[in-house]
Amino acid sequence: MIKHHHERYNGQGYPDGLSGDHISTRAKVVNLVDTYFAIISKRFHRAPYPKKEALRIIESEKGKSFDPKVVEVFKRVISKSIES
Repeated sequence: MIKHHHERYNGQGYPDGLSGDHISTRAKVVNLVDTYFAIISKRFHRAPYPKKEALRIIESEKGKSFDPKVVEVFKRVISKSIES
């Protein structure tokens, strides 16, 4: 799971260039959650993005960086915390 959390759904990731169903679901989830928290976190070179903007960015990478099914489940789960 950790080894492959930088793999991309379209095969452009690393270390093994895996794509689609060749990436474990766990690695896909870790990739997406890691990316989400990187986007919403303050960095030394930029302010954190708002959570809604982070979801828009993730949505724009659906089918490229992220498995569309994982994105849809993540959006349903995280949207509840954004609305409250």
